[in-house]
Amino acid sequence: MDATSAMLFSGGLQDAELLRDLSGMLGQLDVRHRSWGADRSGQASWTEQVREVAVMDSADIFSLGTFEALMLAGGVGGALVRVVPWWERPDAQAIRAATEQAIARMAGKVA
Repeated sequence: MDATSAMLFSGGLQDAELLRDLSGMLGQLDVRHRSWGADRSGQASWTEQVREVAVMDSADIFSLGTFEALMLAGGVGGALVRVVPWWERPDAQAIRAATEQAIARMAGKVA
């Protein structure tokens, strides 16, 4: 993966180490939690806690939906993308024809 400029990963990956690595590549973000209260005298106070959480943890990546993928690109980071199925593309008929032609060639039906 070192020389790859962009990679797509779909849900259902079974490799726990790869899932951890992907989560690590996406990094962490700070989540702030603010709470407030009042003491018996009515004096109000508030506190803020900050904790780091993974942008996407291993379970999030594993559970990506149908036609969703995690895209990692060098120098840009990660993005959750929708993958357009080939049969929904405007050129679907051309893809279908090329696929049928390739299958026919492999079967020796076309010279």
